[in-house]
Amino acid sequence: MIGAKRYRYLPADFEERREENHKALKQPHDSEAFIASLKQVLPLVVMVNALNS
Repeated sequence: MIGAKRYRYLPADFEERREENHKALKQPHDSEAFIASLKQVLPLVVMVNALNS
């Protein structure tokens, strides 16, 4: 997945500072909200890729 490398190494205190870390990553704390945002973006990515091919 493009851009996924930035999330692979989490700090040792990630769980303790979870809310702060999610804000720094600019990602929602709630997994359902994260998935909903991906579902909104995915059709646009598919369309752009189709136009570029």
